[in-house]
Amino acid sequence: MRGGQKEEVPGQRRSGRQRIDLSVVEEGFDRHDLERALRQSLEEERKRQLTSPSGTTKKTNKKDTPAPKPSPPVKAKEPAKKGPGRGKKEPVKKEEPVEPAPSPVKPPAKEKPKAVEKNQKTNIKKAKPEPKSSASEVKKVEEKKKVVETKTTKAPTGKKPTKAEERKQKEEEKKVKSEEEKPKVTEAKEEASEEQSETAEAQKVATKRKNTSAKDPSATKKQRLPKTSEFLSLLECARKSRCRDAHLGDATCWFPRQFGRVIFVVVDALRHDFLRPKTDDQPKTPFRGQLRRVAEAVARGDAAIGTVLADPPTTTLQRIKALTTGTLPTFIDAGDNFSPDAVVHEDNIVFQAHELGHNVTLLGDNTWSSLYPKRFSRVVAFDSFDINDLNSIDDAIRPVLAEEVKTSNASLIVAHFLGVDHCGHKFGPFHPMMSVVLKKIDDVIAETIEEMRDDDLLIVLGDHGMTSTGDHGGDSDDEINAGILVSSKKRKLSLPSSPLRQIDVVPTVALLLGLPIPFSNLGTVIHQLFPPELREQAIALNYEQIKRFAENYASKNGFGELHSIIAHESTDSESQLRVMSRVQNALRTAWTQFDFSYINVAKMGIVDAILFLMSGKQMNVEATVFRVGCILLQLALLVEHSDTNPAHSLLMMATSLSCVFSLFSLAPRVFRLQFVPSTSTFAVICVLLHSVSFFSNSFVVNEGQILMFLLQSVLLSMFLDRIRSNIDHRNKNWNHVLMRNLTSRDGLLLLGAMLVVRSEPYFHRCREEQLDCPQNYPTMLLSALSIDAQVWRVAVASIVIFLGNYLFHRSFPARSGVMRVVAAASWLVHIAIVLLSLLNVVTVNASEVSINTVCFGLLLAQFVYATSLASASIGFFHRDGDSLTAMYAVVWPLYILVGDGLQPAVLAFAFLIFVIAKYTTTDLIPPLLCLLVPYGFYLTGHSPCIPTIPWTAAFIGVPGSLGLRILPAILVLSHICLSSLLTSLLLPLRKALVFASSSSSSASSTARTASHAIALCAFRCLLSCVASVFLRRHLMVWKIFAPRFIFESILFLAFLISLNFVVLIASPPHRLASI
Repeated sequence: MRGGQKEEVPGQRRSGRQRIDLSVVEEGFDRHDLERALRQSLEEERKRQLTSPSGTTKKTNKKDTPAPKPSPPVKAKEPAKKGPGRGKKEPVKKEEPVEPAPSPVKPPAKEKPKAVEKNQKTNIKKAKPEPKSSASEVKKVEEKKKVVETKTTKAPTGKKPTKAEERKQKEEEKKVKSEEEKPKVTEAKEEASEEQSETAEAQKVATKRKNTSAKDPSATKKQRLPKTSEFLSLLECARKSRCRDAHLGDATCWFPRQFGRVIFVVVDALRHDFLRPKTDDQPKTPFRGQLRRVAEAVARGDAAIGTVLADPPTTTLQRIKALTTGTLPTFIDAGDNFSPDAVVHEDNIVFQAHELGHNVTLLGDNTWSSLYPKRFSRVVAFDSFDINDLNSIDDAIRPVLAEEVKTSNASLIVAHFLGVDHCGHKFGPFHPMMSVVLKKIDDVIAETIEEMRDDDLLIVLGDHGMTSTGDHGGDSDDEINAGILVSSKKRKLSLPSSPLRQIDVVPTVALLLGLPIPFSNLGTVIHQLFPPELREQAIALNYEQIKRFAENYASKNGFGELHSIIAHESTDSESQLRVMSRVQNALRTAWTQFDFSYINVAKMGIVDAILFLMSGKQMNVEATVFRVGCILLQLALLVEHSDTNPAHSLLMMATSLSCVFSLFSLAPRVFRLQFVPSTSTFAVICVLLHSVSFFSNSFVVNEGQILMFLLQSVLLSMFLDRIRSNIDHRNKNWNHVLMRNLTSRDGLLLLGAMLVVRSEPYFHRCREEQLDCPQNYPTMLLSALSIDAQVWRVAVASIVIFLGNYLFHRSFPARSGVMRVVAAASWLVHIAIVLLSLLNVVTVNASEVSINTVCFGLLLAQFVYATSLASASIGFFHRDGDSLTAMYAVVWPLYILVGDGLQPAVLAFAFLIFVIAKYTTTDLIPPLLCLLVPYGFYLTGHSPCIPTIPWTAAFIGVPGSLGLRILPAILVLSHICLSSLLTSLLLPLRKALVFASSSSSSASSTARTASHAIALCAFRCLLSCVASVFLRRHLMVWKIFAPRFIFESILFLAFLISLNFVVLIASPPHRLASI
């Protein structure tokens, strides 16, 4: 070691690589000398532990006893004098040993370490030999390396070493290097114990450095600023950033702290245009120009506003995660939005602030406390699930925020306001209530600007935007463009005119508070918020952090593109910003990892199920045991996800053998199969064409129109078959035959069914990609309509459902006393449905809703649920029950779930099912069922997009404060799967209408028809899965193909469960009057 160098506390080894501590960087040292000195100090520490009286290993010493203090002779701070020429740095080549600068005075302290070294070698030889392992080999290698480095860095005497000594040193270095290249095994337990003690050791190191700098005046000299490549120690397996990873000086962690506090106000669903002042040429809306006090602060220069882009999916949990970790969410993460066990384990600014002893305060949304448990010093959080609550949460945290701003010593204050988002979900952005909520936010921001301290930084941010209907979750412009405001009394701040990335807030807040940037962050610092003299340093630190993460990610995942991006060193700020942007874009396109082992197992399972259903095998004992075994293997895969799990190989082998056996049993039937043109064959071809259309994004976008065409074609073919069967070939008057069929009751019903199919565009919910799609009244929010339009829509819906109830009871009159009671109750249910629709009109137009009104609405909805359940139970299970009335009672709760706008669509779809059940043939039912499920999905106002999920259904008849989340989930799924539930009634409905007199032969026919329908729908689900996997790198995979596969899977599972349930519980059919 060089003279004048102080002994450093040994570094920590992680994952086979030495951590390079850059906290002490003196003149005359380069990075390689410092690394060798630290490694030598580490080896000496290990030797002292081995020679300690306890005789325990390193791991035991580290856990139980503190490391022994170094002996005085070894300390490198002697002599106190400094020879001439020591302050200059010599140019050193990396390939050659470092030669110290000449000094006329020989330091006497350099002879003592050599003697100590010999004694330590003797003690090591006498010690009990350890078992041969990679760890012991590493120790031997480092012992030899230490000897070489000691000789190389021998105290300068003013004489150059002889050629023989140089050759000997080089030979020893080569020998050590060859031994170092042997494979090393990482000790996992040692790493875990080292990670747990990192914080305590860092404090010890800081204390020792402080004491050392007080003794040595040379340590207080101004240090040179390291290069950007020296800012971070690039560790492959590090998961959390630490203060010792990078240093700019003795008193800083990564970066000098710029603000005493950061007040982080998150306004849920604050769209960018909500924050901007209204211009003269813009139309007046309830959300434009409502933040007037904010506009005044911006005009005075006290604040600056801009736009931030949120990465989809634009759901609250994913946005909070991105705002704290700086990572990019994936599509599948949207499923965690309502998971109570969703905890963030990645490095984040909340963790960094907590680790460094900073207080963090949370106010508002309890999603933060569930994501980061036990990380906040003060928590005032509320449940954010109830979208009907517009004011209580914001009103509760507003005074607490004012108190925190005035008196709190927290370094980070997080306040999450929910009123804007809840107002959007309930009323939409065009409702007058939106202006009321925004004015409250305006007052909160203005009061915070006035009361905050001089060294505070205020950041107001929207986590996402909202659509014209108040929804979010997708990637439309209105959903991803959120607003941002920054303000500080310390200096005037500015924001760029171009949109920022939302994840850019993470490194910015971290460095401004003097915290390490989270390890997996991909955001770039907003350099406009830093002082001009520190901007380059902030960008350089951010660059090295992203470069470290990119190297880690690329080495673990074999991402060659990242290696090519970060291969060349960038030294100026502009090139560093470009590299960070390229890394972010590269990871954005390939962020999701696909587990093909699970994908292949799922596909093989679906293929096996389809072939088994088509083979028509009976479920005997052997087949039952085999199927149960497959289910258990699948559960084993879900419980333990590992590449070496034997369940994967066993399951693939079992499903493959089952497919082979099913094919052998199907082969004779396939060879005997003859193509006969018929309506059922045409319907099967239509199902196949629809299934293949999943491979085209244009067909998926316009799927509603395609299904309308296919289903109408099948119905037209049915109508022609009926006319053909009624033709008397002896009668040459074809016009008379045609008019007789058209004017008959059967013909009119079939024509009415085709007209219902043609009504789909009127109830269709438009997608973002359908630019020329008009938004019709049934799918619009009630708050977006005028009062007259609201009344007319409720009136039309009420007339339609009352007319449907009258026609049903006239066609199928009650035949027993109990069913007459059910018929009378149906009128009360319809009155309750109309009252609930009128109550919605009142609440939408009222400025304030009383608690009595809310309770009355809950009671009405609960009365409908209870009456429907009782009527269905009586119809199915009572001895005098009527299965048709029971199936009709299933429709009643669906009326209130979809709302008054779509109630006529539900009744029209039920009428369509009734007509098909009455006039179709048995072989035509399976393809028709497969076409009805997706068609009914579009007819009832649904669309396979995340923003169109009907969250309002979760609160119909259920209070928002209910802790049991399973009930709201069932209501939302019932709304989405409405078509599956109603379509599953077709088989028992046909059984009741057609086979009313003889049912002994119809039972087996019904089961066979159900299995064929399930197999055909499973085939369509399989092709949707294959399309998503095949197009996984398509530009529209997360916008079109993946959502379509998810909705297809949900619809298929709902159809599968409801069909089996209805077929099992349907009572024997009764004699019914024909119509």
